Amino acid sequence: MLNLNFSSIKGSFAKDGIGVKLLLLLLFFIVYALAFSGVAKGIVALFGVTDSLAVLKITQFCQALGMFVIAALSLAFLVSKNMREYLSLDVRPSHIVVVLTIACIWLSMPLVNFIGEWNASLSLPDSMGRLETLFREMEDAAERLTLKMLVTDSFFQFFLNIVVMALLPAVGEELFFRGVMQNSIERSAKNEHVAVWITAAVFSFVHFQFFGFVPRLLLGAFLGYLLCWSRSLIVPMVAHFVNNATIVTIYYMYSDDAKKMEEMERFGCDDYSVLLISALAFIVAAVSIWKRSRAEE
Repeated sequence: MLNLNFSSIKGSFAKDGIGVKLLLLLLFFIVYALAFSGVAKGIVALFGVTDSLAVLKITQFCQALGMFVIAALSLAFLVSKNMREYLSLDVRPSHIVVVLTIACIWLSMPLVNFIGEWNASLSLPDSMGRLETLFREMEDAAERLTLKMLVTDSFFQFFLNIVVMALLPAVGEELFFRGVMQNSIERSAKNEHVAVWITAAVFSFVHFQFFGFVPRLLLGAFLGYLLCWSRSLIVPMVAHFVNNATIVTIYYMYSDDAKKMEEMERFGCDDYSVLLISALAFIVAAVSIWKRSRAEE
């Protein structure tokens, strides 16, 4: 009779190098993506779901749960005897740090809009014209898919969007990228800056949006430094959630007003005084997080 002793497996890869750990993480990512895609299909078939939007949200929820949450927890289980400590979930941040983190996300939005517009205007060399066309087609398809999920006047659908597009990514992606990947690289490289920027680059790359790469890279780096400063994964989770939830809320409130939506999407792009003031305020809030976190250690 097969008797699995999971306690003997826990932490069994703790002494392996960073290469082994990252390969295991990639393996879990792929396996769970396939497995939970099957789970999503099973749920759709079991409950006879025919609405394309419902199918899309069920699929996204299941895949994100598998690819990020379960994959991250699986890796943490294998590389550490203390999963909460390894994932930086053993430290509770102060309320003021959380409030300043939320402020940082809102204050950064004009700058993010400005950098995003600049990034979207970039063009590849003429010799790479076909590749640029492919990238733009991929981004257009991704944008249409995202808008299909975001645009709604139903409060119930809005609530589902908060769960699927804000809460789950905040928890899952932060467990995966900051909790496991960044922490693993930092423990190996002994350099938090190397860990932050490598993880941020991977974080931005896996979204497969070349013309949105830079703002997402900077967001990933900020989330990484929030973890370094606070030593608590809860802080970047809060930041990630607020960022996504704000976008979901804006679309819920203004998607039927094209002029207002354009104003929100371009807020800070043309008014350099707003851009400068918000950027300075962001820096002040970020430095405050750093100082307070150091004082609390």
